[in-house]
Amino acid sequence: MKKTTKVLFLTAAFCLSVLNAYALNSAAYESSAHTIEDDAYAIMNVLDWKNLEFKNACAFSNLNSTSSGNIASVFHINGENVLGLSWEGNLWSETSYNSLTGFYGWDKFAVTLNLTEYMSPSWYMDSTICEDYKNIGGKSEFGYLINNMFDLKLALGVANTSGTINTADINYTDFLIGSTLYYKMKDDSAFKVKFFLDYEGAFASREATVGNNQTKTSYSQNVIKCGTKLLYKTDMFSYGLYGAIPITIISGDDISTDVNLDFILSNGFSVILNPDKLLFNAGAEISFPSITFHENEDTEKGIFFTTFYAGFSFILNKMIKLDISTGLNPNNGISFDDIWNQNFNISLSAKF
Repeated sequence: MKKTTKVLFLTAAFCLSVLNAYALNSAAYESSAHTIEDDAYAIMNVLDWKNLEFKNACAFSNLNSTSSGNIASVFHINGENVLGLSWEGNLWSETSYNSLTGFYGWDKFAVTLNLTEYMSPSWYMDSTICEDYKNIGGKSEFGYLINNMFDLKLALGVANTSGTINTADINYTDFLIGSTLYYKMKDDSAFKVKFFLDYEGAFASREATVGNNQTKTSYSQNVIKCGTKLLYKTDMFSYGLYGAIPITIISGDDISTDVNLDFILSNGFSVILNPDKLLFNAGAEISFPSITFHENEDTEKGIFFTTFYAGFSFILNKMIKLDISTGLNPNNGISFDDIWNQNFNISLSAKF
């Protein structure tokens, strides 16, 4: 149980602080099972920012039924250069969460700088309650469009967590480094195919103090991911595919070294029901049974997991688009209450 707890905590701490600090995912992108990239995907994106076409400014907002949302806007300055700013956080929860990101893109380069904070009087982590929880983190990304075939992204992040667990005062520091290389095999308006190789390293230092006694531990999580993205478009229909094989290596003090192999495949489509007015989007994200190799223990196999997505895009006018989406996981059956209490995402994008 100790091993599982440490692994879960290492992963959760990073996801909370710096890994997903400023993702701008529209409801349309979600409803295609994250396969058909739209304007919102390009906003604040250090590699895809040039795919966003607008005259003066572009704005985006995403609200969902889990008490969080975001707003972002980008502008042209100095000709074709792009300056952007985004905020993401909660709106009506006692737990404070705010993430602020700045963006600047010029020529073949782009850079982002993000600051994120979580604060709560009590927070569930490491299988227990952390009192006076504080998490402050930052992340920077740099993108370089090398040529017509290759794109490169680099990332660097750091986060600090403090609070009290039982009688121990904790002080956790996490570091993140990452890089992604894309190879574009085909890149035109009707058909796009690209392959990617991604690395993400998370390194954690843990300190716990009880009175005059202090314990220190360290952990690491290294993820290597290879995969492909495909997008096919016609005048009335779009199809997207995403496939990836992440290999995760987790090690550290007082835990065994684990190697986890995952298989992910997503398919999505978007069809125009009424030109310039209404689109229907749907998709499925499939996680095939994972394989985990434990040090000095038996190999563990995961389960087959599928999530279905669906939604609509309403084109209100030439400048404004409204998207609605939801996701459903039928692996354990579906009840009427599940459908009635289904969460929905609503996003709004505008060009000026």
